[in-house]
Amino acid sequence: MHLAKTLIRGDQTTRPTYQVTGLTRPFLTLAALYTDDEQLHCGSVKLVCAFIYVRLMIFSYRILRLDRVFTGPTVYAHAVFIGGLLAVYDADFPFGIPVYVIQVGLMTSLHRFVADYVQRKMWVFTNPAFDEKP
Repeated sequence: MHLAKTLIRGDQTTRPTYQVTGLTRPFLTLAALYTDDEQLHCGSVKLVCAFIYVRLMIFSYRILRLDRVFTGPTVYAHAVFIGGLLAVYDADFPFGIPVYVIQVGLMTSLHRFVADYVQRKMWVFTNPAFDEKP
């Protein structure tokens, strides 16, 4: 959950997309245990398939030669988002896809806010004009 860390692959939407799936699964699992809802539990487990869908999407991009049109980070970001959409669709949650898209948007906004905040704080600490002299 270290939001300000630099990404190795993908763009600025990749980490929030993974985080939404990672944060949603425990809540769905606990809700399924509490309500004894089998469909909710199955849907929570199906969200793990997002990682498989991501690999299939990357493979599809290569087969269709779309990796010549898009850069590597863009291909990875697209694959992560589409893989998440496919997993939510497969989980068959009511209003799952709109809720997922909204959650990704909110998480992306939070990610951007935290990254900007940390960058401003680091600028203050590294700027010689703000050094306190005894």
